[in-house]
Amino acid sequence: MEDYDKDLAISLSYMVLTGKSTVEELAELYDPIILEYNPFLELKIMDGDIYDILTEYFEEREEYEKCRELQGIKKVLSLVDPSDILP
Repeated sequence: MEDYDKDLAISLSYMVLTGKSTVEELAELYDPIILEYNPFLELKIMDGDIYDILTEYFEEREEYEKCRELQGIKKVLSLVDPSDILP
């Protein structure tokens, strides 16, 4: 995919994972919308998941607030059944 913009895909994925935007909202702004994960599949919380991938990306850029936010969300999700809180 020649038009792939990893930085944009990571940023949009962060926005969806943190609830700052929905996929539908972003689809109105970006055509096509490219994320680093499939938002329509159930997320599995485990080592090396999308939260870890994004955390590593933002650590390299010294955006530590985003890292803390992502890891906080991951921790909460690891403690509950995702079907209890996700649509």
